[in-house]
Amino acid sequence: MFSKYQKGLFENIKNMADIVSYGGDGYGYGLMALGHIDVIMEADLHFYDVAALIPIIEGMGGKITNWHGEKLSTKNFNGEVLASRTPQIHDTVLRTLSKSICYNFL
Repeated sequence: MFSKYQKGLFENIKNMADIVSYGGDGYGYGLMALGHIDVIMEADLHFYDVAALIPIIEGMGGKITNWHGEKLSTKNFNGEVLASRTPQIHDTVLRTLSKSICYNFL
C-alpha cells in the first residue's frame, strides 16, 4: 500500500502505537467511530473508497484529512488518508509526520 517514502513516514507513526493492525477497510473506520481505534493511516486509495467515511468520522468528533492535514476532496486527493478519533490525536500525528517529512528532505 505504501511507497518507500510513505512507508518511512508510516513507520514513524507506527512506532508511537501500542497495537498496529493492517487491513480492515471500512470495518476499521466503524471501530474508530465506536471509539476502539485512535488512528487510521492509508495510502493508495481512490476518493470513492473514503468519501462516505468522511461524514461518519467527522460526525463522531474525529478528524479525517490527507497526510498534510488538508481536507479531502476530489480536487486534491492523492490517495493518502489520515483519520483520527479526536482532533488532538490528529494534530499529534500531523506534527510527527511534519517532522518526518522535513527530516527526509534534509
